[in-house]
Amino acid sequence: ASYPAREIFPMRAALADQSSARDFYDGSDWAEEVARFREVLTEQADLQSVWTSVESGNMPRLLSTTVAPNEIWPLLVAVGWTFSWYGIPEVFNGMEIGLNGMCYKDEADKAKVVEAMVAKNTSQEAAEAILNACGNSRTSGSSNSGFWRQDMFIGGPMRLGSAIPSVQAWAGIRPALMEANDPHWCEDPLLDRENDVYKLVRAMIRIRQSCSALRTPQDQNATILTGQSKQLAYWKLHSDPSDASPRAVLVVLSFSASPTTYAAKYSMPSGTAFVEGQAFVDVLDPERKAVVYGTGDSKYLLVPAALSASNVAIFVPNDFVRPDDGDSDWLVCS
Repeated sequence: ASYPAREIFPMRAALADQSSARDFYDGSDWAEEVARFREVLTEQADLQSVWTSVESGNMPRLLSTTVAPNEIWPLLVAVGWTFSWYGIPEVFNGMEIGLNGMCYKDEADKAKVVEAMVAKNTSQEAAEAILNACGNSRTSGSSNSGFWRQDMFIGGPMRLGSAIPSVQAWAGIRPALMEANDPHWCEDPLLDRENDVYKLVRAMIRIRQSCSALRTPQDQNATILTGQSKQLAYWKLHSDPSDASPRAVLVVLSFSASPTTYAAKYSMPSGTAFVEGQAFVDVLDPERKAVVYGTGDSKYLLVPAALSASNVAIFVPNDFVRPDDGDSDWLVCS
């Protein structure tokens, strides 16, 4: 049997701005609960069999719990965390195309949606009842669970909202059941392969495959000594002597629509032998570099200021990376 990783819940709370991102490690209640979960599952099952996704059919859409359901940055952070944690990463139904479970943006838009539904032979009463049950779970307090699983193909009757404009343009609720017609799903206009969430999923799949440390349950909090406050940083480690991939990888997640580009300084993981001057590179954006400085127990990873802004960064020792196959613009572990 497979179970959801307990860490899903503090992650969702941080993405919805209901707690601090740093509570993921610093919040004593969460830390104790997660430790108990890992201990019990390790004894009774397989910790690596848990599924790791901040979205599922049993919860409201992540973006519908946020204050800005039309912003994609929570999905970018969610993808970065999902593919850098232990267990089995899952991309739930339409997460990669920004689905947010919203039937309307605001009250004015709600009136327009009702009007459009009535024009397609839905009664006024039925249209209003449907939309009254389909709201932002953050602002309205709840939403009907039937709207947590929206259609992600053009023939579906429940094409709800998306934070991706090209997908949002097709949003609408139809009175007819789904149709088994063209186009083929590979050519479906809802499958926008150029949006940033989709591209990050592609990159993270490849990076996770190559970096063993990202797949293990060995993680250490990376103390953020300088940098923006809305960050979560952690080291992922592996200790398999037969595995030549990097032993330590730094994951930095920025919980903001506009991540800052200030210089940042992160603590180094215990038990590693990095020396001052060791270079690191962000495999998602190879122009972003970092360097180890300091000696003894006072060593840090310094990320310089004025680099490109990013919600997800995966810093890998510079001598353990290579270009991926094909025309990708990311690197993978070697």
